[in-house]
Amino acid sequence: MAGFGLGVDVAPINLLPGQSLQPTGPALVDLLARDHLTLVRLLDSPPAPDIAQAQALAAGGWKTVFGELHHAGMRAVLLVSGAYRADGTPAGGTWAPEGLPGARDGSAGAMPTSTWIADEKAVLTQVRTQNGGSFPPALVGIEVANEPTVDPSTVPDLAQAIAAVHAEAPGIPVTIGGWRAPNPAGRGFLYNDPSTAPAVVPLVDFVSAHLYPDNAVPSRQHPDRSSTDPSAYAAYARSFLQALVADAKGKPVFVGEFGGRSGLGGGTASSQGGSPAHQRAVVQAVGDVLVSEAHHGVTGGTAWWLEPALGTPVRCDTFALICFDANGTQPALSTLALIARSAPST
Repeated sequence: MAGFGLGVDVAPINLLPGQSLQPTGPALVDLLARDHLTLVRLLDSPPAPDIAQAQALAAGGWKTVFGELHHAGMRAVLLVSGAYRADGTPAGGTWAPEGLPGARDGSAGAMPTSTWIADEKAVLTQVRTQNGGSFPPALVGIEVANEPTVDPSTVPDLAQAIAAVHAEAPGIPVTIGGWRAPNPAGRGFLYNDPSTAPAVVPLVDFVSAHLYPDNAVPSRQHPDRSSTDPSAYAAYARSFLQALVADAKGKPVFVGEFGGRSGLGGGTASSQGGSPAHQRAVVQAVGDVLVSEAHHGVTGGTAWWLEPALGTPVRCDTFALICFDANGTQPALSTLALIARSAPST
């Protein structure tokens, strides 16, 4: 993925016009452009997608979304999920890379790789058809899964899905959105750990990692989640990216998710700490490092995430930069905008 960009993760349904909650639709694109944010990561199927909204995308909404982005001079990486059909309904079952290590297509409740691929191709067909038979120029990357397990049992499935999207969308770089690998110590997963990147790099056109300094706090003795000092997180972010660039062997490195907890919105994640000032510190630390590493193989990043997906009951969560409730816009968004003004041009 060429060029450099800073931006946010957002559900494409939030970019459709005519929504009652604001900022959404063209107003949201205008807000991003005004803040010098040039890149979005679109989540085809955000958590608990609303079927009516997915049907709106299928009925011409993709053309609207990509048209707005192109008009604003913005680019998009699209995460497609075969877990949902093109109308937003769950496909059912678990695809091997999305499940536990070692799960295969023949196991109970498993989803064949062919089903995952067919669902993703159906969405990509919508995008291409609505844009006159060609993929829109704003689309600069495609992710075929979000934080899948990467181990010897799943690499063939991932490679098959990536090859299918290459065939469907020739010329557009393809990757996976972050990854997890079984912990060599024998318990749980290592998420987006540079030490496991060598298994990912041969599969992808660019490496898309997720960088959450908050998640490194307990095991790497970083400051707790109440810290409001950006310098407390900058060293970790820099070492993470430099290690990843070294492992990428010349392939571009993109950070598809980064962010910190605001402590707002309730729920499990909020109970783990955070504050608006803490969220701003994490965003500033990672954003500054992304810009400083722009000439060393890093192509930018998108913050998780801009605002809750429409069609869900959530009005705020601890990672949102904009809440639909009285909490409103968080200071981290203006911090990200300031960093974007100093970023290299795409």
